[in-house]
Amino acid sequence: MKIPERPGQRWDGGFKSRTKDCDDCEFYRKINDTEICAWGIAFKYLSATQNPRKCDLLRRGKIMYEESSAPYVDAVIRKKSSQNS
Repeated sequence: MKIPERPGQRWDGGFKSRTKDCDDCEFYRKINDTEICAWGIAFKYLSATQNPRKCDLLRRGKIMYEESSAPYVDAVIRKKSSQNS
């Protein structure tokens, strides 16, 4: 599933390698078969890798939910699930 990019957010929808930490991360989202990292201002699609590493983003420090792209991604997920109901 492709998530619409937000106006003015030119980095939305880029790609990032999946890490060892993704499954337990509060910013990890999965919509159908699409995995997304919502850490930071722009959301990224996660791509599989043979040798996942530790997450660089989590080492930078904790950010607030409101400062991330997670509220936007969560709103898209809610909208899609209500349309499917």
